[in-house]
Amino acid sequence: MLNERIEELVPSLELCLQLRALGMPQESVFYWSRRQSDQRYELKLGRGSGAASDTESDIAAPTSAELGRLLPAGIDRGADHFWLVFRTVKSALVDGWYWAGYYEAEEERYLYDTHDAKEWATLSEAATRAQMLIEVIRGGDADFAAHP
Repeated sequence: MLNERIEELVPSLELCLQLRALGMPQESVFYWSRRQSDQRYELKLGRGSGAASDTESDIAAPTSAELGRLLPAGIDRGADHFWLVFRTVKSALVDGWYWAGYYEAEEERYLYDTHDAKEWATLSEAATRAQMLIEVIRGGDADFAAHP
């Protein structure tokens, strides 16, 4: 039960594997570690804030806050500047889900918008931020050198 609640604080193993493959730094408070007994992954607490995992096979499991520090606050495209917008959406039909995007106010348009991705509505805050970071990395707009 406790492990299920902790797993809501970080993205799934699948998202963390994608982030690792895309070059995200492998330092986090949490990490996915493969058990010796059955080779399944379990979520573990690292050695402290920003700690590297114990082995190369461990996968960083960044918290929502850690992902927030990796996401650029804004992205420039020529003369246009897109600001990161992150919201919790609640309605009579939905208890709550997360939405993220990069918004350019003058022409009211988005870059990397999660609004139309219906499957994202079921994701946790950490998973939504991870998915946004994946899109930003794929678009060439992430700079991990700026986040030692």
